[in-house]
Amino acid sequence: MRLGGLARQSCAARRSGGRANRYRNPDDDLPADFEAQRIPYYQALKLPLEADRFIANLQAEMREALRILDAGMPRNLASKSAGSGIRRPGSR
Repeated sequence: MRLGGLARQSCAARRSGGRANRYRNPDDDLPADFEAQRIPYYQALKLPLEADRFIANLQAEMREALRILDAGMPRNLASKSAGSGIRRPGSR
């Protein structure tokens, strides 16, 4: 049995567990007018245009999430892992 190009790609993608999307060109997923409408798209997504600001904001969000996780860790370990030998880094 011969398969057409799209059917063959679909079968290959299913066999690879969808990993083929990892190698897609992200530019193919952008709207055709992205370059001309970059500012409105970023505004709609509430993202800064400057990469440095985007990274700084993301790092701040991650630090806050880790702070919350760290603050909750002693309670979680005490209630769920008592006696299991799991210790927080830096604890004795």
